[in-house]
Amino acid sequence: MELIDRFIIFPQSLLQLLTDHPCIVSPKRLVLSWALQRQQALT
Repeated sequence: MELIDRFIIFPQSLLQLLTDHPCIVSPKRLVLSWALQRQQALT
């Protein structure tokens, strides 16, 4: 269930990342950046 919640939140963060970084970034880097942002937001 927790995974589903994360994926529901993910698209919003993904859009934010894409607007922050107009240049094309690899999906792996997007996920890493998103994970870091989630971690910082939680602490």
